[in-house]
Amino acid sequence: MDLLWRWIGKHGRPLAWYSDKHSIFQAQSKLLGEDEPVAVLTQFSRALKELAIELIPAHSPQAKGRIERLWGTTQDRLVKELRLAKARTLEEANAVVDKVFVPWFNRSCTVAAADRNDAHRALDKNHDLAVILSIQEKRRVGNDYTIRLDNCFIQLLPPAWPGQRKGEVIVEKRLDGSMKIRFKQHYLEYRRIEEEGIKTEGLAAPGGRELSLTQPIPAELSKKRAASKAKDPSGVKRGSSAVHRPAKRSGRTPAEPYPFDGKSCGSGKAAWRPAPTHPWRNAG
Repeated sequence: MDLLWRWIGKHGRPLAWYSDKHSIFQAQSKLLGEDEPVAVLTQFSRALKELAIELIPAHSPQAKGRIERLWGTTQDRLVKELRLAKARTLEEANAVVDKVFVPWFNRSCTVAAADRNDAHRALDKNHDLAVILSIQEKRRVGNDYTIRLDNCFIQLLPPAWPGQRKGEVIVEKRLDGSMKIRFKQHYLEYRRIEEEGIKTEGLAAPGGRELSLTQPIPAELSKKRAASKAKDPSGVKRGSSAVHRPAKRSGRTPAEPYPFDGKSCGSGKAAWRPAPTHPWRNAG
């Protein structure tokens, strides 16, 4: 996308983009009930479509051979040019490419087009490259006007537009590192909930992953909880088989009293009666 942006800034919009079948340009997915893979839009192919640039995937072996010869030239000749120029930084390498390698490549490794007319077009008024050449993701807005993105929650701030709740917003991750959230034609203000000290780990959330919206427990509250657990005779100690039950409980459920005086548990022939020496009889 950065390369396309620079190309458009220098030459304008091309009529078509001729490339191989890399997943950057063309992804395939098998839909339910379809025997053959169906081409789906990628982020880059979506950008080309919005710019009205035709995407032409190469099918012929001649096109594949041509691109492989180009890789041989750039991966072999360019490395030697950088070594001869003693380029040791990214800036020095880019200077060698722009001033030495590209002029040589255009003179020696290209063929003049049969039709020299320039088919590039200028951008339309509705073309915003910052928006089009961005990574865009759709998110559903919750009842509390929040969305989930990258394992955290984002709060959408007022004003709320009609249809925004339970609607879809588009998150634009732009090339300059900024992020915008758009609902239809409106850009929304937002804040990340994690920036307010709320952790997002531990609670069950859609998709099977875990989140937690609980804040850290103060040290004083933790001590009080630990003291109350130590005093509770009916508490169950985690990680241990020791279970403390209050008196006159059956052990089957904490709320069910045990049977006194040899009364049976159950009815009929399947009834079970405790032995005379059973602890139930000696509990009183």
